[in-house]
Amino acid sequence: MKINTEQLNALMQEQTKKSSQQQGAPGFEDLLTQEMQKSQSSASASGMGQTVPLSQPGVLGINALLQSQGVEASNGQQEIMETMTGVLDQWDSYVEKLGSPETTLRSAYSDLQDITQKMSSLKDTSGPENMSPGLEALRNEMEVLATTETFKLNRGDYSA
Repeated sequence: MKINTEQLNALMQEQTKKSSQQQGAPGFEDLLTQEMQKSQSSASASGMGQTVPLSQPGVLGINALLQSQGVEASNGQQEIMETMTGVLDQWDSYVEKLGSPETTLRSAYSDLQDITQKMSSLKDTSGPENMSPGLEALRNEMEVLATTETFKLNRGDYSA
């Protein structure tokens, strides 16, 4: 699956532009940082759990939070993620086939049926103990997308 970071780069440039314009007035981030520092100092004084400082605004602060959690995936979850990665690659192939004038709708439909079959087998084989809420949401979303695309092909939305 190809990931484009154009929108992320534009967002980061916009955030830096906004922060340079608003340096005179205290913003929400400044107030939040002050409050977090106050609560962090009181938590460290009382010996409570460790908190993550908000030193970086925006997306960069989220990365620090995600890295601090450090959750390891189990073998079952790793297999599920690899299967989903393969299914996402098949979705890319399906989209390319739909956009190509040389490809027939029958071959695109066979790819879609293969995706649907893999999603149903993934649903049957993976138990709730192996499925984290994020993986389950992704699986459900891909299953709904496969059903919707099948309906669109059967209805004739992609015919010439």
